[in-house]
Amino acid sequence: MLHPGEFAAVLVFVSVVALVYLSAGTILVGMALARWRPERFKPTGWRARRPVRITVLSLAGLGTLCIAYGWLIEPYWIETTRLEVRTDDWPEGTRLRLVLISDLHLDGEGPRERALPGLLEAAQPDAIVIAGDFLNTLDAAEALRRLAGRFHAPKGVYGVMGNW
Repeated sequence: MLHPGEFAAVLVFVSVVALVYLSAGTILVGMALARWRPERFKPTGWRARRPVRITVLSLAGLGTLCIAYGWLIEPYWIETTRLEVRTDDWPEGTRLRLVLISDLHLDGEGPRERALPGLLEAAQPDAIVIAGDFLNTLDAAEALRRLAGRFHAPKGVYGVMGNW
């Protein structure tokens, strides 16, 4: 649940985004009318407002790119980070290769979910930990069961629920 201050911030953000897209739509319609019917549509002050038009259309374009990134790139992104930790508490030569998977947010089975078991196998982990946020919806529970069934490590596969 959002706190009142957070709710206000979200409301302001959504209002600004809506204003930018409504303005961009109005500008694009005006530009189309000016080209399609120049004899009937002659906007006044069009040249004076050129910096405003460029700014609004640039913001709308940037927002569209962010939306495209969020739908077309981010959901399929698998990031691998390798970190070596040394400790004097273990005998010399002792090694534990741990794979941590977080924030899967499954909706079903897609390219990312098909690639993940192969990446895990190549990493040759001693143990696998899935750190929460497995699902976006409960409808994906069966996909999670099938995916997790393909995870194998000699010392086990463990999971922590998270908030999903």
